[in-house]
Parts: sequence; structure tokens; C-alpha cells
Amino acid sequence: MSLVFFVIMPLIFDRNIFMYDDFAYYISGDFGTGRNIGYRWLLWLLGIKSLDAVLPVFLAFIINISVDIVWINLLSKHLNFKGLFLFVLMLGLQPYAAVYTIKFSPILFAKIGLLFFCWELFRGGFNKIKQKTLSLGEMIFWTLLTLVRNSNLFIAAPYMFLKLRNKPLIGILICFCFTFGILYSTWYDGLVVGISPSNWPWSLNYMKELLGIENNFVGLIATFFSRVILLFGAREKLHNLGIEPFLVWGIPALELCIYVLLACIQFFGFCVAMRYIFKRYGIASFAILVPIIFSILTVSHQRYLIPFIPICLFGLALAFDRIVKQFK
Repeated sequence: MSLVFFVIMPLIFDRNIFMYDDFAYYISGDFGTGRNIGYRWLLWLLGIKSLDAVLPVFLAFIINISVDIVWINLLSKHLNFKGLFLFVLMLGLQPYAAVYTIKFSPILFAKIGLLFFCWELFRGGFNKIKQKTLSLGEMIFWTLLTLVRNSNLFIAAPYMFLKLRNKPLIGILICFCFTFGILYSTWYDGLVVGISPSNWPWSLNYMKELLGIENNFVGLIATFFSRVILLFGAREKLHNLGIEPFLVWGIPALELCIYVLLACIQFFGFCVAMRYIFKRYGIASFAILVPIIFSILTVSHQRYLIPFIPICLFGLALAFDRIVKQFK
């Protein structure tokens, strides 16, 4: 699938598979405070100046495939053979994940962060009394990972608190210090403006004008559902430019239909998976929702869903397993 998109993206989407709009900023030589400061340092240490060079492609491929293999191993204990086979097939064919399989972008480190959290959750690390402690190694791991990909803050802080929930005051203090330190090191002018939904389409006012409604409550519901669709199925262009460029007969309209269909399927899978995970692992499972909720409230498109795609597909595989079981 990565090779397919390598060939067709310049033809259909008029962009290279390695195109990354923010990459010029990351290799600009600015090592001061700002977003994903760890990623900037990492590119400098590795001498990476272009994402289509051999080293970043190799690193992205190896790390992405390794993360996928660990997910397969982790979920194999919860799926029958047919369900697991379907999960592996969907994971390999998922188009957005395929595009980023050979792209050495910060989102790769968000995948690692969520996988690490789920690994601990699935093996019962948050419930076992002897394991309810936060080691120095874990602190260093989460600090480095969050500096490389700032969105890991929303999974790292809950992880730390859950590990220290037997000592809630210490847990709150460490989470506060960790959060403050990350925000201080990553703060830059325009951060609030960049994530404010009012500065992009799909705000409340945009939805009210688009649908021709005046009631704020109805508008909020429509805005929420539109943002869910964007997060679970749409590419960045739909989020940034609004729906108007896609209301054209032909490829744009077909794109829009595919985004809506993909969003419905993946959202259904995510709901099934979260219901299953919550039943087995309890309230700690809700930490998985923190980054999702933040994206829905700020910037919503499928790039931010990439770390959660295995969970969506896991839910679809679970549903498939249940259907197969009913017909036996």
C-alpha cells in the first residue's frame, strides 16, 4: 500500500508521499522553545535534511513495522485466528497508515506512546498492586517521547497518574510538574491561535452557516459530529479548506464520500474496541480517550488518528469474530 501511494499520490493528489508542510520549520536550525523540540534535535543529531533520503525512510519503515508487529502480538490474545487475520489485513491496507509507514514524521512517536500505554494496560500494569509505581526509566522515556511529539502529553500524564494513584498527592504533583515542564519547553507565539477551532473551518459559526441553522444547541451537535467525521476519516485538506472544494462532481465528491464512509467504519470499530477494553480493564481505559477528545475540540483530521488506527481495526475484528461465532 505504501508503494501504491508512492506512485499514485503525485498523479491524483498532486503531492509527493514524503511531503510534510512543517518539515522546513523542523530543519530550520531553530533549537529554541517551540513545538516538538525533541524532533528538531533528533533530525539534527541524525543529520536528516530530507524525508525522502535513505536513512529517514529506513528508520520510519523499521519503527512502523515494529510497532505494527507488537500490536498484532498484543491483540492476538483477544482475537480468534480469523479475526486476527482480518486485523492484519486491514492494518496493511489502511490507506492513511500506509502513507505514513515510510514517512519519518513526529506522528511516529505518538504511535509508540499509545502502544506503550496500551501494552501496560493490557497486561494489567495499572491494576497490579506491586506494579503501581513510576520508575525513573519510565519518567525519562515519557519525557523524551513527549518532547519529540508533544501530543504524547495527553497520554503520558494519565499514565503517570495511574501508576501513582495509590499516592494521589504525589501523582498530582508529578503530573503537574511534568505538564508544566513540557508546556514551557514547547510554548511558542501562536500556539493557542493554531489550535483554536475558531480559526479553522468546522467551527460552530461555520456549521451554522453551512447548514442554515440558527439554534446554537443544534449547531454544537452538528459541529461535534462533523469533527468526529473529520478525525476518523478525513485528510488535512478537508479540515483546512472546508467542505466547499469537495462539493464538485467527480474525484472531489468521490473523495468526500470515501472519507465519510471510512469515518463511520473506523468510529464504529473504535466504539466496539473501547467497550471491550473498558469491560476488561476498567476506568484506566478512559485515558485512551484524552488525546481523542483534545483533537475533536481543537484540530480534527485523520493524521491525529494514526496512533489509534489499530484500536479502530481491533474493534472491527472483534465484531467480525462475534459474527463468525454466531453462524457456527
